[in-house]
Amino acid sequence: MITLKAKKIFKHILEFSCIAYLVISMIGFIYIAKLFVKSEVPKVNTIINNSSSVILDIDGNDVTTINLVNSNSVTFEDLPDVFINALVSAEDARFFEHSGVDFQRIVAALVSNLTKGSVEGASTLTQQLIKNIYLDSSKTLDRKITEIAMALNLEQKMSKEDIFLAYANNIMFDGVTLGVNSASLKFFSKPINDVNLAEAALLAGLVNAPSYYNPVKNPTNAKKRMDTVLNLMYRHGYINEVTLNKTKRVQISDLINLSSFEESTFPYQSYLDIVYNEVKEKTGYNPLTTPLTIETYLDTDLQALVDTIQNNKDTTIKFTDDNQQMALAVIDNKTGALIAAGGGRNYNGQFLFNRAIDMKNQPASTMKPILSYALAVEYLGWNNKQMVKDEPYTYPGTDTNVNNIDFEYMGDILVEEAIGYSRNTTALKTLEEVINKVGINTVINYLKNINLLDVDSSNFNMSYALGAMYHGVSPVQMASAYSMLARKGIYISPYTVKRVSLESGKVIYSHINEEKKVLSEETAYIMSDILKSVVDNNYYNMGSVKINNVEMHAKTGTSSFDSNLLKELSYPSNASKDIWFAGYSADYTSVVWSGFDYPKKGEMNYFKASSDSRKYIPRKVFTKIMNYEVKKGETIEQPDTLIGVNVVKGTNYLPDFYTPINMVNTVYYKKGEEPTESISPPSLDEISDVDLLLVGSTMYVNFKDDKFDLIGIEKKETSFDYSKIYGDIEYVIEIEDSSGNHNEFSSTNPSFTFTLLNGGKLKIKAYTRYAKVLDLKSNIFESEYSNMFSF
Repeated sequence: MITLKAKKIFKHILEFSCIAYLVISMIGFIYIAKLFVKSEVPKVNTIINNSSSVILDIDGNDVTTINLVNSNSVTFEDLPDVFINALVSAEDARFFEHSGVDFQRIVAALVSNLTKGSVEGASTLTQQLIKNIYLDSSKTLDRKITEIAMALNLEQKMSKEDIFLAYANNIMFDGVTLGVNSASLKFFSKPINDVNLAEAALLAGLVNAPSYYNPVKNPTNAKKRMDTVLNLMYRHGYINEVTLNKTKRVQISDLINLSSFEESTFPYQSYLDIVYNEVKEKTGYNPLTTPLTIETYLDTDLQALVDTIQNNKDTTIKFTDDNQQMALAVIDNKTGALIAAGGGRNYNGQFLFNRAIDMKNQPASTMKPILSYALAVEYLGWNNKQMVKDEPYTYPGTDTNVNNIDFEYMGDILVEEAIGYSRNTTALKTLEEVINKVGINTVINYLKNINLLDVDSSNFNMSYALGAMYHGVSPVQMASAYSMLARKGIYISPYTVKRVSLESGKVIYSHINEEKKVLSEETAYIMSDILKSVVDNNYYNMGSVKINNVEMHAKTGTSSFDSNLLKELSYPSNASKDIWFAGYSADYTSVVWSGFDYPKKGEMNYFKASSDSRKYIPRKVFTKIMNYEVKKGETIEQPDTLIGVNVVKGTNYLPDFYTPINMVNTVYYKKGEEPTESISPPSLDEISDVDLLLVGSTMYVNFKDDKFDLIGIEKKETSFDYSKIYGDIEYVIEIEDSSGNHNEFSSTNPSFTFTLLNGGKLKIKAYTRYAKVLDLKSNIFESEYSNMFSF
């Protein structure tokens, strides 16, 4: 039997063997790589001088140049010992001893990773410098070997002091600030040579994760990291325990002094921040540290207009509330590219919270056309004039009732009315019908394909039909989803970058669209027609966004607060949280959001249900953007597989001679499935007898057959009201008296009375007819009636 001690010995032998194997393998790889790339390693001291990244717009014009030369660079003598000691303690304790690669640290990291289950890095300052200014950030073995080889080579060409200085002058200390002296001036309003121990520890801690440890935006994180650096300085003997404890009592608020620092406002920055992140994601390179040429899809004229609006300089769009925020995205429908973005009001600085892409809010009713109704057209065969029923609805498997915004129900309505009047019940009922037909997984996969599923599949629920999501979506996400409808049902993930090249001219990235066919062309066109009708027919004043000679398709959305939060904030029960406006023409899609970053008790960080001018900002912004950008005369092309047919509203029948124009709609059908039968009035039942009774001069009439009811008549469609075309059924009595006088009396009631003007022998005709079409009659029942008295 193996003892516990033997097991431990065996475990240590196994661990040592693994470590030895990894170390030997690493040394072998390094040796081979060093021999292979030694002659090709560039001189780092030439890389970090006179370099810049260039950003180009959609037309190839220079938008901005990012100068990678630090204007606040310092000499090694300017760096205080306290900062040098802090940085090497935090990032590379044996920096002044190793030859560019710390093999001792590699072994220690491997042991820790294997025995403690932790993950520790082993990159030296030299390696970090190489990676940040020359290599991408991918985690491939080839890149790591190249990094190690270049670090070994660099240590042979530059002194330790020069390498450390290059690092200090060329590393980002908060994501946008180049060099430690710039960071010191920004955060402390003092040059680097004047910093104290706490300030030095704070700066040294930033390089590990600049955004996460940003002392202004994330002071709690920054404090924890500063204390970690101080502990490391104590461990490595740079400070004693008394100094450690004293310095750890210093708070971030005691250090930060931004009095002499102002964030600059750069043109197009909302868009460029998205570009920079996309470049890093696609290539691994940071354009703020590595010289790149970046070709984008930026529409500079449109972005300039966006900047004007969000910086409160547009005279036609007035923000009356400083707390009200906005964000927007504009997509080119032809390419799927993001061409302009609004990151928020007063977007001053770089790498800020960009509401166009970082913000997630519930899209409310803008979700209804994209989810419930698009899938109903796709899978239930709905057309653009589909009739739906607005009636009480309860969530499946619950007793939770759903209300419309007006707490009323409209009965049988067109799908465009359901969308235009934003009926909640029909959206939910429709989605339930879709799920019953094709299954919930089909719906979930659809949302995944258009990047609108914000939770794990198991957490999807019916409330998504109302845009009541768990986390929510960004304006860029919603714009790309709506753009799919204009693009014949093809979804393209939004993007900003066309091509990226290194300073040498080598192209390292070229964008290739990955198209997903998520809806049929017919469905996309029918949904576009419905959303066009919402604008054209001016539901809830949607016609205000119409542009001459431009077909506009749009939907609004308004989200509500959680009921518990309303009580906590003392907000009115009908307060609104977010206002959305989503729409598109044939060529461009724009989505605008407005709301408040944080609800706050005592401040009106909500939209009132009654008159509130702040609610109309998204609509005004949308109209301004689309007026500026759209191309006149362009329309969404009707698929060859669809044919438009004029049919009677609410039916699948062609109109007859009597059908008024207001009862005719153009409905799109797949060719071969279009209706061929015309509508016709229900047959009027034969009149077999009529009761007549004269009392004095008053004639009492009763048509014995009182079965006539046009609304319920079962000839073609039980839900269709034929009286809208032909009128109500009238019961008619024609009387000819003994003097030859003719009189007609009618009523929509089978029992009615009238006054006779003359007596004597009467000839009577009785029949029914349609009130709007007098020549459509039943048979005529004739009789005679004798009256012995004259009047």
